[in-house]
Amino acid sequence: MTSISKKKQPETVDDLDFGRMVGELIDHRKIIIALTSFATLIALLYAFFATPIYKADALIQVEQKTSECNT
Repeated sequence: MTSISKKKQPETVDDLDFGRMVGELIDHRKIIIALTSFATLIALLYAFFATPIYKADALIQVEQKTSECNT
């Protein structure tokens, strides 16, 4: 005979604990501030030191006037 073992699935809780999430953000505030500051610094350095590239396309179409001679 074969024995079938039933594995128990861990119960999942779909409730979000807002207080716990805020607590995690407060606990890790130093790393959050450090990463945000680093990304902002990199963006500012790029904005100030990158060579701006300007590109424009234009099309000018001139129509010739037809001269009307009334004789």
